[in-house]
Amino acid sequence: MALKLSATQMAKLRGAIDRGLARASGGLSEMVQRTVGIESPLVDLLRIEEVPTRVGGEGEAVAAIYLAVEGDVRGHIIIFFSIPSAKRLAGLLLETESEPEAELGEMELSALSEVGNLTGSFVLNSLADDSGLRILPSSPSLVCDMAGAVLNTVLAELSLAGEQALVVETTFRGADDEIQGLFFLLPELHSLQVLVEALGRRL
Repeated sequence: MALKLSATQMAKLRGAIDRGLARASGGLSEMVQRTVGIESPLVDLLRIEEVPTRVGGEGEAVAAIYLAVEGDVRGHIIIFFSIPSAKRLAGLLLETESEPEAELGEMELSALSEVGNLTGSFVLNSLADDSGLRILPSSPSLVCDMAGAVLNTVLAELSLAGEQALVVETTFRGADDEIQGLFFLLPELHSLQVLVEALGRRL
């Protein structure tokens, strides 16, 4: 059964996520010695079956960074970028320009993996701080493929273990560019409720 969150519960989730993104922005900025802003214009709760549509359809070519979520809250994080957006984000971090038709190179893939590592880790740390729960990320893995191929295994598992996904629209901002991405937290059965109830007790 889908969990319905009140405005207060969503605000608490959003507050923790925004603080995590702010810390991730600081971490990326320190890493590249330039200001990299990360903002979230929207945090929303979706049904699992709505996720493929939200990323542009199963046939959309994407760069996706995956982290497993372990501890008191279990599930998955997937951060999606369109291939052009992934190239622009890597270029922002590395101060390079990619050829539109060229594949992402090793340095670009490494930079994107670090984006996923920092963003996922800081958001989970913020949720853990605010809830008092133990929430741990795995090491990141990155794949460039069709969105449907990226999602199939995770969504098949979640169809048995969870019904909802938390989507965080993200904007990465440099001096002269803005890059859009989608951050999904896909919790296993009962994990979202455990998290929301713990946030309510602590805040």
